[in-house]
Amino acid sequence: MKLMRATGAAAVALLTTAALAACGNNTDGASDGASAGAPGVTEDSIKLGHITDLTGVWGPVGKKYLSGSQLWVDAVNANGGICDRTVELVVRDHKSNIQDAVTIYRELERDVFGMQTILGSGPILAAAPSLTKDKVLASTYAWDEMLLEGTETIFLPGATYEVASVALTEWVVKERGLQPGDSIGLVRYDGIFEGVLTGMELVAEEYGLNLVEQKVQVSDSDFTGPVRAFKRADAKLVMSAISTPHLGTFVSTASSQGLEPAILSPSPGNFDESLLAGPAKQLFEENSYFASPFTNWDNDSAGAAEVRDAFEKYGEGDPNYGLMLGYGQASIFGQILEAGCANGELTRDSVVDAFGSMDTVATNGIMTELDFSRGDGMSQSIEVGILQPDGSATTGFTEIQEPFISDLVAKSGL
Repeated sequence: MKLMRATGAAAVALLTTAALAACGNNTDGASDGASAGAPGVTEDSIKLGHITDLTGVWGPVGKKYLSGSQLWVDAVNANGGICDRTVELVVRDHKSNIQDAVTIYRELERDVFGMQTILGSGPILAAAPSLTKDKVLASTYAWDEMLLEGTETIFLPGATYEVASVALTEWVVKERGLQPGDSIGLVRYDGIFEGVLTGMELVAEEYGLNLVEQKVQVSDSDFTGPVRAFKRADAKLVMSAISTPHLGTFVSTASSQGLEPAILSPSPGNFDESLLAGPAKQLFEENSYFASPFTNWDNDSAGAAEVRDAFEKYGEGDPNYGLMLGYGQASIFGQILEAGCANGELTRDSVVDAFGSMDTVATNGIMTELDFSRGDGMSQSIEVGILQPDGSATTGFTEIQEPFISDLVAKSGL
């Protein structure tokens, strides 16, 4: 399994080398108003990059998470900012295109201090070597364990896909009373979500289950083949590592073909409230489960109350589930910046040093606590909560399991 991860990382590294070569090296120095050690920083402000998907396959969730990041920016600026400076997000759309993401990174790197997010495993994996070389603090709304191997400046806002998949699958296996010999399924995009596969393989081996995997392409529109494969195997649950439109298509196809297993997802990122307006509403509300690093909107924690209060003051439109993750992840980013702000000075070196010396960071219940001391390649959180779609809930989800550490996660030392 380690070999599989290293091979995937090597392939991304080759892609990255070509992409960066095409983009140039940006050796012209920092932008006006910033020192060479602190691009994007002036006496009054800090610019942070937010490279996301607004119009591509992950656009629906990208917009949700951006709303949470911006909400944190508005709230923190109203309370004095970070290091006595106001924070500004510089937002760019990579359209789920890795080459576009790398190009945007090279364009922004000289003008922003850090990358508050680079959405997606592919885009941030491609940028990872430069992030380390440039000493740029970065985070992402993706949880691929390869991101934590050999990098010095990246944190993930929650458990890796591997940990989340083990925890969620094991929880459903126990809840449903699956027996040795039963089948479980995985539908995922070819070439990505390797951690989800690894996690489900661990559960299958531990409980004597038969794992049926179906790979699909981002360009696919027909899920009849995977549904038939799962139906032949009588799959009791299916993990879906696919985008929002494909999740809706898969579940609708499964329902029409008389296949109604428990539907799982390694994160809430492929869910959208619009899925509850379709014919599969009942299946989603009664038989689907999403591993989550963040709490539900109505949680009674101090952190959740902070987000609700900020939304009441600065938010626009209706609340969405991305507010919690976007706000919580940005809050962690802000805490690291504050820790690196020595005597009012903010440099990339000081922030990287501060990040390297931090053991844990928490958000008062908005998200699971992160432990940066677990070691290279290890998930920075091993707690996983479980959400279930609910059309009557404020943001479309109800929390049915508070964050917990699964027995198999603890046993396997993930």
